[in-house]
Amino acid sequence: MSYGVYYTGILASVYLPTRKTLTAVGEALAARLVPSSPAEGTSWKDWSLEQEAVRTWLGLRSTALQDFQQALSVLAPLLASLSALALGAGG
Repeated sequence: MSYGVYYTGILASVYLPTRKTLTAVGEALAARLVPSSPAEGTSWKDWSLEQEAVRTWLGLRSTALQDFQQALSVLAPLLASLSALALGAGG
C-alpha cells in the first residue's frame, strides 16, 4: 500500500505542474492567435467559433471523461495496491 501512495505522489507531483504549465502556455498562445475582441466586420458568432476552433486544435478543450481518465492514470499505482490488498496478493 505504501508503494502505491509513494508512486502516486511522484506521478501527481510531475503531472499536475506540467499540465498546469502547458495549459497556461496553450491559453497564452490561443490569446495571441485570436484577437480578444471581434475585428471590424466580423460577427460575434464567427469570432467565437474561431476562438473555439483554436482552443480545440490546441487541445485546451477536454471532456469530463478525458479528465476522469487522466485522474485514473495518475492514481493507477494507488488503485493497483488497493486491489492487490483487497485480493490478498501482498507481500
